[in-house]
Amino acid sequence: MRRAHVGVTALMLVMAVTSCVTASAGAGSGASAGDVITAAELEQHQGEDLLALIMRSRPTWLHMRRQPTADQPDTNPMVVVIDGVPQQPGLDPLRVLKVSDLRDVRRLSPSDATMRFGTNMTAGAILVTTKR
Repeated sequence: MRRAHVGVTALMLVMAVTSCVTASAGAGSGASAGDVITAAELEQHQGEDLLALIMRSRPTWLHMRRQPTADQPDTNPMVVVIDGVPQQPGLDPLRVLKVSDLRDVRRLSPSDATMRFGTNMTAGAILVTTKR
């Protein structure tokens, strides 16, 4: 009986350690695969502007996460950040950026964007890193 108890305890310990390792493997990356357009993906779409690529491959990036309420009737538009510099709110900067000039593109959630760039980021941000 004692031998069975030790076996069950050992099995539970192995499962607990395995779950901890699995949970920590994804931690710290800061973004899921759906939140990044890599250089390899950008290379496949050289002739496009960035807005066209996002609309086709990551349309959820452009959807509002928060619906207006009576308490907060207005929502701020998405902010595009190019090489660390926030642009005027809205998607216009994405129309003029050519995919061939970009290194990578990332989507920040509203909370991550607010922590990094301050208030008025209720729609999140799109971070663009150019090749320059």
